[in-house]
Amino acid sequence: MSHQKLVRVIVQEQDGRPLKNARVAIESGPEPIPDIAALTNEHGEVSMSVPKPGEYRFVCVADRFAETHVEVIVTDADQSIVTVTLNRGI
Repeated sequence: MSHQKLVRVIVQEQDGRPLKNARVAIESGPEPIPDIAALTNEHGEVSMSVPKPGEYRFVCVADRFAETHVEVIVTDADQSIVTVTLNRGI
């Protein structure tokens, strides 16, 4: 039986400050993923469940910042953590 895995995404600015209200969504994974997005909290963090281990592609978007894509390899561990740094847009 497969158990959901948790991915904690930490979104920050180039200087390391947490980015509140950044939108994080899963673009793709090893099987079809529902189109769901979540907003980061005041610590720049959001946790999202994925159905199983594998390679996932996340997208992070925030006002005045360039859209950023990141690949995450989810393992059998209970939780995967990824930090994403967004660059200021023009």
